[in-house]
Amino acid sequence: MTDNPPRISATITITNVNRTTVQRFLWDLNTYSTLEKFSFQQGLGNSNSPKGHIQVNEVDSHLDIVKLTFEFLREPVDPRTQPIGRYLLCHLPDHLKVLHEATGLDVIGPNDKREIGKGIYDLFDDVEIVERRWGSCGTVMWFGNSEQMSIFWKWLQDPVAISSLSRNDKKILVNARSDENPDRQLLTPILTHSPYFLFASP
Repeated sequence: MTDNPPRISATITITNVNRTTVQRFLWDLNTYSTLEKFSFQQGLGNSNSPKGHIQVNEVDSHLDIVKLTFEFLREPVDPRTQPIGRYLLCHLPDHLKVLHEATGLDVIGPNDKREIGKGIYDLFDDVEIVERRWGSCGTVMWFGNSEQMSIFWKWLQDPVAISSLSRNDKKILVNARSDENPDRQLLTPILTHSPYFLFASP
């Protein structure tokens, strides 16, 4: 028997990368450690075998980031989180696309779908979100990108995702989708009511 207790230590070395890359790495690491708790897969044979490994479910990590984005939008503004906010908002369509295209056992459940649908609808309907988060929204480009806007529309046309919305909210989406320029119609509340909205309208 050894007098030394079991211990795991790790050293992270960051070399020749920009600040954005470091922020993304630390954000992902924090997400996996606090929400995912790292998905450990039980190995075969002796539990003391050195062949064990850590496995993280990719789709779940995207789901966690999307949920954190909507949570971030609801929270009071904190200048310290502004860089994280930029990443969350800029890459929201990328994470939503992965979740929408998930198949098999990776398909997310109805409750998560409804949470996503409500979060997306509020993003476009609640003008205070953009006004309150202007410091984080300044570099968001997907407002004028039809391909990325189509990701939001896929979710807003998913019957399960929008099932918790009111009848009036669903009617607004139907009317917007039938417009000759659906993206502009969806962005109308923000374009009309936010005096700080500087994005080029699609």
